[in-house]
Amino acid sequence: MLTCESLPFTSKPEHTWFKAIPGRDSFYLVQKAWRREPRKEEIVAWTKYLRGVAVCDTRAGAEKACPPGFSLAR
Repeated sequence: MLTCESLPFTSKPEHTWFKAIPGRDSFYLVQKAWRREPRKEEIVAWTKYLRGVAVCDTRAGAEKACPPGFSLAR
């Protein structure tokens, strides 16, 4: 989590959350940013979302396998 109370170029606050996930071939970063104070319901929803974000690999065994019903986006 990164918080800046007043960005120099906007004079507004910014709150940014990151989730870093190592994959087999790449490193992934999921990010959510607000240029204001996030509301309580947003904090709850985005915390839940980020907890559920994961990397799966269709080539991997059970340890990193994709969940049932997973399909690749095309």
